[in-house]
Amino acid sequence: MNLYKLVNQDEYDVDSVASAYICAMETLLDVLNEDHNALKQALSKIDKRLSTTYHEIEKSNFNGVQGYYFAKEIKEILQKRRVIKGEKAKLKSIIKSLSSGVKNANATHNKVFKKDQELRGSLNTLIGFSDVVEDIWK
Repeated sequence: MNLYKLVNQDEYDVDSVASAYICAMETLLDVLNEDHNALKQALSKIDKRLSTTYHEIEKSNFNGVQGYYFAKEIKEILQKRRVIKGEKAKLKSIIKSLSSGVKNANATHNKVFKKDQELRGSLNTLIGFSDVVEDIWK
């Protein structure tokens, strides 16, 4: 299976292999952003849980055993928070790099596409990529 066949479906509008790759990168970027937003929401929930635990500690009189359980709960919350923050940071770095790459790829693709269209027009080439796909990938 090649990428062109994979993304050359009704929901995508591609006119070349390069367009298919750019479309796939944009789709991946959308998925990464969705996952990043899910991690932001998870971080918000864990911060609220931590705040709630701090308030419970603040308003209660507790003995050593209860203090141990409070400390254990805070440790668990903080460890989960650290993992979420780490994953969020990793995704953010990928998103930043991919966003830049997609922007550059789109700009370059548009320049090359325009030149290709001009050349095809000057040579009176009336067929498009979809007319030769089957000759490339059978």
